[in-house]
Amino acid sequence: MYHWSQSFPRQRSCLRLGISLALPLLLVLNLPGVLALDMSYTIDEEIVNGTVIGDIGRDSNVSRLLSQDDFRSLRYDILSYPDDDAALFAIDRVTGKFRTRARIDRELLCRYVVRCKLSLHVSARTASGQQFYTFPITILVEDINDNSPTFSSDSVSVTLDEDVAVLSSIPIPDAVDEDIKENALQRYTLAVPSDKFGLKVTRNLDDSLVPQLYVKSALNREDQPFYQLTVVALDGGTPQLSGELQVNITLRDVNDNPPRFLQSRYEVNVTETTPVNSRILKLEAEDADLGINGRLR
Repeated sequence: MYHWSQSFPRQRSCLRLGISLALPLLLVLNLPGVLALDMSYTIDEEIVNGTVIGDIGRDSNVSRLLSQDDFRSLRYDILSYPDDDAALFAIDRVTGKFRTRARIDRELLCRYVVRCKLSLHVSARTASGQQFYTFPITILVEDINDNSPTFSSDSVSVTLDEDVAVLSSIPIPDAVDEDIKENALQRYTLAVPSDKFGLKVTRNLDDSLVPQLYVKSALNREDQPFYQLTVVALDGGTPQLSGELQVNITLRDVNDNPPRFLQSRYEVNVTETTPVNSRILKLEAEDADLGINGRLR
C-alpha cells in the first residue's frame, strides 16, 4: 500500500542551457530552466521486491509545464546524493516509474526510529536539454506486524526458599519486539493461571513493560517441590503475535519440620529377669526435610 503527495513551486523562465549536465549539480540547479519538485510517498515495509511505488511524470504533474513532445522525451535517472537511499530503488528511464529493487525492512533501515524516512533524488531531462528537473523524494516506510515478541532465552530457572514471603517478587527477563506502535509488545500473561504464583507488569517512563512473577500464597516444598510456569508476551498487531518464556521454579528446603515418631505411643512388656542391655523396643522417627535438616540422631 502506498500514497503520494507533492509540492509544486512556480517554474522559472525557460532558457536553453548552454552548459553540460555533467557540471556540478549545485551549479546546474542555479541556472534558468531548472525546477525542483518535492514529492513524498508512503509504503509498507516488506513489499514485494520490484513493486512500483510511483510514476514521476504523472505524480509530479510536470506534463503541465511541457509540450506533449517534450514530456514524452523526458529521460529519468536516480541521482547520487550523499546519505540517499538510492540503492534500494530503480527507475525506468523512459516511463519514469520507480520501484523497489531491494528488501525494505523497516527494522533494519530505521532501528529504534518511530518515523522511518528514506530519501532519494530523481532527475528528468528533455531531449532538447532545455528543461532539467530534480525531484527530491521522501519515502515513508510504515511498520507491519512482522516481528514476534522475543525473550532472550526460551527458559529460565529460579530457586526459592520454601518459606519465601507471600507477595515476594521474582524477577524474570522481559521480551523485545522490534515493531512499533500497536504492533509492538502490549502485554504479558500466564498461559495457565496458578494458585501459587501471579504475574504483575509495571511500565517504565519510556513506556516499556517490565514483567515480574510474585508469590500468591504460602509454599511448601514437602507438598510440591517444583513448579513450571509459561509467561506469554503479546503484541497488538493483527494477526496477534506472541513469544513464550518457560519459568522453572525449584523450592529450596528449610528446616521447618520437626522429627516425628512413626507412632505417637509405644507399649512394651519386660520381664523382671530381662538381662541388662537387652533390646526391648525399636523406635522409628522421620523428618520430612532434606539433607542436614532431615538427618536424625
